[in-house]
Amino acid sequence: MLRRLPNDDPLREKLEAELSKGKAGYRGEQAIDYHLERLSDVEGYILHDLRLELSNNHFFQIDTFLATQQFFHIIEIKNLAGTLYFDHDFKQLIRSLKGEEEKFLNPITQVSWQKKNLQTWLESNKLQKPPILSQVAITHSQAIIKTTPMYKEVYEKVLHAEHLVEKVHHYLRTYPNEAISLKQLNQITRLLIKKNTPYHPDLLAQYGIKPSRLLTGVHCPTCKQLPMRRKNGMWICDFCQAKSGKAHLHTLNDYFLLVDRTITNQQVRHFLKIPSISIASKMLTSLQLPQTGMKKNRRYQLQLLEVE
Repeated sequence: MLRRLPNDDPLREKLEAELSKGKAGYRGEQAIDYHLERLSDVEGYILHDLRLELSNNHFFQIDTFLATQQFFHIIEIKNLAGTLYFDHDFKQLIRSLKGEEEKFLNPITQVSWQKKNLQTWLESNKLQKPPILSQVAITHSQAIIKTTPMYKEVYEKVLHAEHLVEKVHHYLRTYPNEAISLKQLNQITRLLIKKNTPYHPDLLAQYGIKPSRLLTGVHCPTCKQLPMRRKNGMWICDFCQAKSGKAHLHTLNDYFLLVDRTITNQQVRHFLKIPSISIASKMLTSLQLPQTGMKKNRRYQLQLLEVE
């Protein structure tokens, strides 16, 4: 969204902060993946970003999920720098960084609710459930974990990511017996994947942005400037002279993610700044998108397009 807003837009600062948090979360997931690769000797499945419906459009989410015949393991990922103090009295996480304190939801409480929700989900789907364990993995290499001696859950549940594999092997020794069969494990895992419902928010509505506020045109993949112009089947950048045959795919993905799941020829011409009806039509036809309607009423069903 940021690249579709003017530099002086009042929302940019907020969106840049949220983007930074999102990138930190993604780096945390990558760090966990790196460590979990060392579990090649463990038979089971590793699933990421599960979002499951309990009832009445109520969902719960699990960052990383390890499913074995002995136990299920919920892993909540926190990629936070600084000193992380787990407050026993108020059940909160306080991060101290560069002289400032910031309060976060207690991830121990989060994984506790995730465990209860997963138990409910398994029961509602009439599935056998092995012991369900939970962990909070701190992935930032500079993080310092602190708490009081009385907050025993921190010692049990919270660890630095590099110790996660060691913890899994500890659980395998603690739960040596198979609680479910391989057939049941496969059945549960398949259903988790089938029922996973990724979150696709309406970003414009969420931030109160009208589509007319978005910058239109095709970004240059080299210098990121707007807009490129179409000539002889190529996109040409007047700023750096770069050329591309597929730069419009990024723009159509922007439209799909921000504006609508369907698009008309007229909307393509407006959003990509193409003056020609026939060029827009050929471009859409080449993508082999599903269509509804005829002539001026024709709409193309967009999807995320693969880009280089």
